[in-house]
Amino acid sequence: MDDDHDGKLNFKEFLDYAYNTYKSYTEFENSAAFAPTAEDKFAELDINKDNYLVLEELRPIIHYLYPGDLFYAKYYTSYLMYQADDNKDGNLTVNEMLNHESMFYNSIYGHTIHDDDFDDQRDEL
Repeated sequence: MDDDHDGKLNFKEFLDYAYNTYKSYTEFENSAAFAPTAEDKFAELDINKDNYLVLEELRPIIHYLYPGDLFYAKYYTSYLMYQADDNKDGNLTVNEMLNHESMFYNSIYGHTIHDDDFDDQRDEL
């Protein structure tokens, strides 16, 4: 992230490495396409106005740059609800989960299983 290894981020480094990650997570978390511009966020974080960000100044957004397990759990839960909640009532039924079982499988095991693969297994029942 710190290309010139000076222990701080200039605006270009912030833009290249930190801002897009921050923006993506902020937009997801707020369920809206709102995030301050890179220039505005940099200016807000640059408390001493020296045009560099040190670790202490990055603390307000560090959880966006290095999200933990809880964030990923929230993200995948939201994603699965959006994809599998066919009637968009905010709840998943067993039938909705079974209609999208490959999506649930893939979110856990990380490799792709297509719906056709599950159909082959059901034929024997």
